[in-house]
Amino acid sequence: MASTFDLLFRVNIKHHYFGDLPFTGFNILPTKECRLILSEFGLVLKPNVDGFMIIFDTAFNGTTRSREAVLKNGFTLDFTLQITDPLFYTYTAYLAADFRKKAIWLSNFDDNQQDYRKSDLLHASEYVSESDIKPSLDPLNHIGHIDIWCDEHLKETFQICFLNNSKHWKYIIVGEQLSQLENLAILDHASQKAFSDPEKVQLPDGKMGLSFTSKQPIAVYHKYNEFFQLVSNYDELTNHFDKKLIGKLPTPSFSIHSDYFEMIVYL
Repeated sequence: MASTFDLLFRVNIKHHYFGDLPFTGFNILPTKECRLILSEFGLVLKPNVDGFMIIFDTAFNGTTRSREAVLKNGFTLDFTLQITDPLFYTYTAYLAADFRKKAIWLSNFDDNQQDYRKSDLLHASEYVSESDIKPSLDPLNHIGHIDIWCDEHLKETFQICFLNNSKHWKYIIVGEQLSQLENLAILDHASQKAFSDPEKVQLPDGKMGLSFTSKQPIAVYHKYNEFFQLVSNYDELTNHFDKKLIGKLPTPSFSIHSDYFEMIVYL
């Protein structure tokens, strides 16, 4: 007789850096103790492209059972969260790149309130942050730890959300025609001035350029849907300009050891 499985709970993992695309740079592994519990209660860990599910055998050991029947026993499932993307800390906000003896600890149980979390998030605030960092029992082998307390009050769906990092962007415009242009500005898609006034800079090769730095940190994404533009004769009072010199300025590559992204653009 073929086994039939039903959902005990699922965990969805989302990273805003990837927008609507799934975040796949992780592995979920049950601990040794968790594997024993899974076997004892007829549970199966099933990875998804955006997280994982725990399903249960509805006819375990010849006995038909419901989700409520499984949960009445009460148990805790522990998992390790392995980050497989080496650039994870570069595009993720609120996390220190060097955990040393620390790791992310996620749970549906709030230690401060000594009760289940009210939301479906497995972390303290809207996104995983330093508030979720605790000492690690095994810092060399995993980045995160996930505890799911299971009883008759267990929710069916949980969320883990990471926020994309933001950094200042700097464009350095280089070209012989710069001396012939006036009131250069870098605008956003709404033709609003998004970068500071240009400053003259000298490049290592001796060439001169104009440096524009973003007024505010800009969120980084895996794929950008909006681009900045370089224009001339820009009037900040009216947001009008005479000529669009570059309609789509390049988006940055990662700069791990810098507080800003720097891009050299030849006009």
